[in-house]
Amino acid sequence: MRKRTGGGFLVAMLAVTALGTTAWAGTITDLDQARREAEAQGKPVLMKVGAEWCSACNAFDKATYENDVVKSAIGSNVVLCKIDAEKGKGIEVARQYSVRNFPTFILMNAEGETMDRWLGYQEDKGFSESLAKSLEDPKTVSDRLAQFQKSPSEDDALKLGEIRHHEGMFAEAAAYYRRASELNPQSETPYESYIFNAMAYGNYFQQFSPDQVKAQANAVFASSRSSDKDIMKATYSMHKIAARAHDMDIYIPYLKKAIARTANTTDEKIGHMRAGLLPDYAILVDKNVEQAIAYKLEAQPEGWTENANLLNNYAWWCFEHRINLEQAAEYARKGIELAEAGNMKANILDTLAEICNASGDCEDAVDYIRLAVKEDPENEYFQKQLTRFEEILAAQR
Repeated sequence: MRKRTGGGFLVAMLAVTALGTTAWAGTITDLDQARREAEAQGKPVLMKVGAEWCSACNAFDKATYENDVVKSAIGSNVVLCKIDAEKGKGIEVARQYSVRNFPTFILMNAEGETMDRWLGYQEDKGFSESLAKSLEDPKTVSDRLAQFQKSPSEDDALKLGEIRHHEGMFAEAAAYYRRASELNPQSETPYESYIFNAMAYGNYFQQFSPDQVKAQANAVFASSRSSDKDIMKATYSMHKIAARAHDMDIYIPYLKKAIARTANTTDEKIGHMRAGLLPDYAILVDKNVEQAIAYKLEAQPEGWTENANLLNNYAWWCFEHRINLEQAAEYARKGIELAEAGNMKANILDTLAEICNASGDCEDAVDYIRLAVKEDPENEYFQKQLTRFEEILAAQR
């Protein structure tokens, strides 16, 4: 399945707000058209890349018509362009700009050169702050790189790291974050976490080995700049690293440290993140499956059994740990009934296929993954899953 701060922020926000909310109208969904208008008006383009199934994308689209804060932020400052990454020309645009997650926002000049980009829509103020920060110093990446090579600065290193990170160039991102830290060793910015996040994402694309990511995770846990949130996020990431490596022993030391560090937290968000780790702690450390299931169910939000995504998450957790598979299959089937057609339904069908295979019923697994392929026929992952399950079934016969 497929998600700023700065010294000149106040001035930028005043400028954005003062320009009002009536300088743009209509919805541009073609990047070439947006670039022509940007050239004619002397403005940058703000391109939002999303998909129909993306709830945050839909929330932003709605806000551009109904939310005064968002409309004011856009104002006369940019030509807004909304791209569907899964339809028509949008498929190639998403590929050209290396968009992997939604919504991705890219600020560019009329020539289509990236000036800044960020991931995710944080309602109202969050979006306004991100856009205002981008408009403070709207250089193209090539211009910023030339400036950095001539006169290296922490700010440019950080910005180049962020952009490369969102472009999927994780090794470059980590290198820029390291350089930013070297340029200002006294900075309070938690660069250890920035570097770790780039490396953790890079591990998924084979840009960093598990051992390299582990070394950086150790740096996060050892750094005085790391907040409880940084520690918790690193722990969640190490779970993913361990799962991909099929070695939960990688994850356990970080899980233990995170649970111990946050034992007395009064922060609601940290407490919520900690509660999400308790089921793993019960299974991997205490070896108590019943307690793990109890923790997992207790951590679910109200109404979760009517939410396809949350049902899938629970079913997948059961599959990962090979526990409670019968109930997990029931929840996955309900999630399939609730899910919208397309990628989301395909993902839950894939979960159910994995559960069936783990339960010894590969024939059903093949049937379910075939349905997943029908829901999302261009997704290579589901095609590979079909081949995998068919090979398993053939070997059993």
